[in-house]
Amino acid sequence: MRRIPAKDKTFVMGSPESEVGREKVQNDVGTENQVNVRFSRDYYVSVFELTQAQYRYITKQSPSTYAGEDADMHPVETVSYNSLRGNTKG
Repeated sequence: MRRIPAKDKTFVMGSPESEVGREKVQNDVGTENQVNVRFSRDYYVSVFELTQAQYRYITKQSPSTYAGEDADMHPVETVSYNSLRGNTKG
């Protein structure tokens, strides 16, 4: 896993209207808008699934149901998208 130093960095998300292949609807107007995005904190990214050992190291929690002898090498399988985002509303 790598920490991406993104806090307070910004970028424009979405394609410009002039982009080739952009979906068009009525009167050649695109279906998406570009938006400015600002990261509020750094984040971690991995090329592979997060193992139970990695998740426990980062969060100090172990939510997985698989508890075999080699559990540390298995992916975390019971974590919701919202809990990863820090959303406590479910």
